Amino acid sequence: TTEAPTTEAPTTTQPAPETLAVNVNTGVSEHVTDMPKAFALDGEAAKTVNVGDTFTLTWKLDSDAKAVESLQWIYNYDATKLELVKAEMPQITSGAEINDTVAGVVKANASNIYGYAVDADNAFINLTFKALASGTVDTTMTLDEFALVPVEEPTTEAPTTAEPTTEAPTTVEPTTEAPTTVEPTTEAPTTEPVEPTTVAPTTVEPTTLAPTTVAPTTVAPTTKKSTSDSATKDSSNSSNGTVKTGSASMAVIILLVLVSATAAIYFARRRDKE
Repeated sequence: TTEAPTTEAPTTTQPAPETLAVNVNTGVSEHVTDMPKAFALDGEAAKTVNVGDTFTLTWKLDSDAKAVESLQWIYNYDATKLELVKAEMPQITSGAEINDTVAGVVKANASNIYGYAVDADNAFINLTFKALASGTVDTTMTLDEFALVPVEEPTTEAPTTAEPTTEAPTTVEPTTEAPTTVEPTTEAPTTEPVEPTTVAPTTVEPTTLAPTTVAPTTVAPTTKKSTSDSATKDSSNSSNGTVKTGSASMAVIILLVLVSATAAIYFARRRDKE
């Protein structure tokens, strides 16, 4: 019996792929003015990748919803094991500059970019590399400068609709005030003793008038030739040539009467005053 020979295909064992262990360190410089709330690598700080593969390292920033005024960061790596494919800051669309001309160093800065609100849920820095060799590589990300400017969020308040207020009319009752009766005030009459005024009596000396003596006028008799008739008349009406002297006595009497009346009036007034 002849057995046919068995032919087995040779087994080819694929060699194990070479890997690269990447260690990422993250730090913040001492002269950073405004320390962000969180600046950290998104993911594991140590990862293993196959040689020839590309991978991306991502950093996020929680800035308390503030805007970035200025920043600068530096990333150092081993250019013999890693090749930089792309570096970007996706949230800063303008005003940023990235310098990768020197192998093993990536520098980026941005200034006067006020107004870009940083979203903590999205990537702030993306670095894409290609693994060149197996082994282990240590890298360092340093936030060298960082300043934030507060952003005032607009406050939207719902319009307040005030319901019209209907107030019942207020009725003011008339106020009736009782008439005020003012009692008359009776004041006792003030009796003040009136001092009598004593007037010193005035003594008027009586005036004595010297009696006026009127000398009698003697009229010489006139002798006329007369007829019998005229002789008869002359004899009947003549006073025998004697002048009457009664007028002087009457004057003295009148004077005495006047003096007596004056004295009587004076003494009567004096008696009334007393």
